Amino acid sequence: VSDTMMPPMADAALGDWKLLGQVKRCFLLVEAEDALLIIDQHAAAEKILYEKILAHAGESKVQRLLIPLVVEVSAGQFALAMEHQETLAKVGIDIEEFGERTLRLTGVPQDLDVRDSKEFLFGIIQDMQDEAFDKLPNLEERQQRLAKYAACRGAVKFNDPLTRPEQIQLLIDMRHYHVTACCHGRPVMKKLTIEQLRKEFHRP
Repeated sequence: VSDTMMPPMADAALGDWKLLGQVKRCFLLVEAEDALLIIDQHAAAEKILYEKILAHAGESKVQRLLIPLVVEVSAGQFALAMEHQETLAKVGIDIEEFGERTLRLTGVPQDLDVRDSKEFLFGIIQDMQDEAFDKLPNLEERQQRLAKYAACRGAVKFNDPLTRPEQIQLLIDMRHYHVTACCHGRPVMKKLTIEQLRKEFHRP
C-alpha cells in the first residue's frame, strides 16, 4: 500500500496523536492535543524491540535464516559465544559450533529486521566482550543485557527512511509499551507545548 493510499483506520489507531511525518530520516513529528512531539526514531525503535525480545525470552521466537551464516572468529570470541550459547538462544539468537573457531548463525530474534547477519553477530559478540558479560551474576541479567544488545543492533537507525505505515506502527508500539527512554537512558521524545510555541513566536 503506498503512502498516499493508506486506509483511514491506520491513522485512527493513533488516537489523539496525528502523525505529521518524518524529518531528515531521523525524527518523527506528531501533533498531540496540546503539543508538538519530536520523536527520535532510533531510540524509540530500540526500546520497543528490547521490550518485545524480553517478552518472548525463552519462547523460541526465532526467525530462521534461509542461508545460515558461517563465520570464523577469534579463540576468545568463540569461547565466549559457545559458553553462553543457551542464553543467546533464549533471546532468539541461535548459534552452533561449526568447526574450530567457527560459528554458524541459524536464527535471529523474530522481532528484528536483521539486514546484515554478519555485522549483527559480530556486534553482539563485541558487546559481550566490551561489557564484561561473563561477570553478570545471573541468567535474568544476562538475558536483559543480550536483549539490549540485539535491540540496539537491530533497531531502525538514524537516516533510515520509513514509510508512513512503518512510522504509524512505530508510534502505536511506542504508546503500547509506554516508551519514554531508550536502553541507554536517552530520551525518546521531546515535547513542545502550544504555550511554549506561542511564547517563542511572541503570541498571546
